[in-house]
Amino acid sequence: FPILRWDNQDISAHMFESRGALHCEVGLPGNVTLHCLCVHLSLHERGRRRQLDAIAARLEPLAQHDLPIVVAGDFNDWRHRATRILETRLGMTEAAVVQHGRAARTFPSVLPLLRLDRIYVRGFRVLGAQAVGRSGAAWRVNVVSAAIHAALRRAQRDIDLRPDLYTHYYTREFPVRYHAMMDTRRWGPGERIVFEPYTKEVFEESFGW
Repeated sequence: FPILRWDNQDISAHMFESRGALHCEVGLPGNVTLHCLCVHLSLHERGRRRQLDAIAARLEPLAQHDLPIVVAGDFNDWRHRATRILETRLGMTEAAVVQHGRAARTFPSVLPLLRLDRIYVRGFRVLGAQAVGRSGAAWRVNVVSAAIHAALRRAQRDIDLRPDLYTHYYTREFPVRYHAMMDTRRWGPGERIVFEPYTKEVFEESFGW
């Protein structure tokens, strides 16, 4: 998915601890823009509070327009106050909390004990969340699979709501000489992606029918 724009906002709490919030806009199918923020917050609670206020102020206009948002990174949040701020001001939820009732243990990586790293989302249905091991390949597969699944869900939702905006892509399946005779606005959406488990029982029932 293309990165449309990016910006790095300086949210340093003081001159001895440089911190930034890397904000990128990612283009998703259906002309939807996903806003992603990568953060590494201060070791000190007062600094973290100011940084969270700055992050919330930056993202509040996006939340008011109901745009999808992901905020992820090392929050150094010993008392879990980030969750309350992001939930209250942005309507975000933490992925692991949705799935398991509490944030995942992530630090230190060799023997994770503390719940310092978080992934907060808005505009997504969380299907799974886990702290993966130190295998880089496994981590990349999980992240890519989750991103593709989320993008396909959102694209299918947009097609279901306004199929007339997308049926014109069918013209690519026909020779150019026929395009002037085709009115794709009258066409149906075609096949759908169904995000439900396809069990053996369902297969056998369909096959028997």
